Amino acid sequence: MTNRLLTLLTLSTLLPTFILADTTGFYLGGGLGAGIQNINTSQGAHYADSMAYRAFAGYQIWSFLGAELGYTHIGPANSWNNVNSLSSNIVDLSVTPGLKIPLIPLTVYARLGFAGINTSSSNNALQTSGTPYTGEWGGGAKIDIPFISTFVRAEYINFGNQQRLNSPNGAFNNGRISPSTFMLSAGYIF
Repeated sequence: MTNRLLTLLTLSTLLPTFILADTTGFYLGGGLGAGIQNINTSQGAHYADSMAYRAFAGYQIWSFLGAELGYTHIGPANSWNNVNSLSSNIVDLSVTPGLKIPLIPLTVYARLGFAGINTSSSNNALQTSGTPYTGEWGGGAKIDIPFISTFVRAEYINFGNQQRLNSPNGAFNNGRISPSTFMLSAGYIF
């Protein structure tokens, strides 16, 4: 009986910490995950997968809305059709509207924004042309850990259709690259 009472008292003391904790403000973070570069050309479709990392800074305006600036690097990926070490460097600006689940420190959110993408290969077998800017979308789940001012999250980001592809031999002309990531990341809230 005493153990149950003690457990109930401890939980009732900690629960308001998660419910009422302020997780708004400026934050910095980083993440690791899988990067996918979907290549669609006249030669067919190919998925080049590789390691991806991300650094980001943002401001959580309210518990349900944030804004974020990030840098993501995908690659280098394995060789395909004489394209060596395909990699993408992406700078993006996005908003993250979300829904905070009551009584637990979980937020489910969407990601909408714009990305600037630079894709290249080590042997210049692939070149991009046209505008490097595109829309981005994604979503994820974030767990706030307010008593140490941190959060962890898992998310998917699709950086949209990249510029047109060209190659010296014409094999990739009028193709497109669509980079995306699956990430696990963490951040610190100041």
